[in-house]
Amino acid sequence: MIKKTNVGLMLLLPVLLSSAACSVKEQRDDCPCRLVLDFTDVDTLAHASVRVSVSDAAGAVYERSSASGGFCPEFGISVPRCEVDVNVYSGEGDCFDPGKGIVIPYGEDCPPVFMHSSAVDARCESVRDTVRMHKNHCVVDLYMEKEDDREYELCLKGNVSGYGLDGQPVAGDFSFCPSVVRGYAYRACLPRQLDSSLMLEIDDGSEVLKTFALGEYIAAGGYDWDAPDLEDLTVHIDWAMTAVTLTVSGWDWVYECEIVI
Repeated sequence: MIKKTNVGLMLLLPVLLSSAACSVKEQRDDCPCRLVLDFTDVDTLAHASVRVSVSDAAGAVYERSSASGGFCPEFGISVPRCEVDVNVYSGEGDCFDPGKGIVIPYGEDCPPVFMHSSAVDARCESVRDTVRMHKNHCVVDLYMEKEDDREYELCLKGNVSGYGLDGQPVAGDFSFCPSVVRGYAYRACLPRQLDSSLMLEIDDGSEVLKTFALGEYIAAGGYDWDAPDLEDLTVHIDWAMTAVTLTVSGWDWVYECEIVI
């Protein structure tokens, strides 16, 4: 009888172990993944305050805004075991919309935002993501070289209205009329562009005098909207409105274009 009992137990043991193993596997799949954000490469002086946003297909799973020093050198977050979008923002102002990303209100320009965006596969026990902030805005200085004292209104119109949770530009209506910052100089901040459709309108208060295909001129000058860090631009428009000169920050040459009316 003793020998039969031992044999029975030996036959039953593999079944019990197999069942236990399945149970452990199921429990691990239900457990969250430990996402570690490495802030070692972040300049905490340049980016004193940052916003961390993590989301999955169902929406936001984590959000926190704090002094960047509070995240350094590493910061751990529990996230679902799935693919998640990780975004770290600096300079986004009031344009961050939970569940959407950066939304630029119509009539306003892009905030001076720096961003880290990555898609992380969190279908594991733990994963790391190194945060690297990139300049995701382009400051444009517009100079009107004119010979009279009349006031002109400049208006920029485009088709990018912000950034999605994947960090990519979002198609939407953009319109901003910059104010004079000094003399005949205007300043605006543009988001990363999807194409060369950006337009510049010049109005004397009663009608639109001229419309420039500014995006085309920028593209012809070799500007790269896909660069990791966007360069700033200086645009000179002569009084006769027959020429546009583009200067890109960091470049040692300028692009001049004659406009045929």
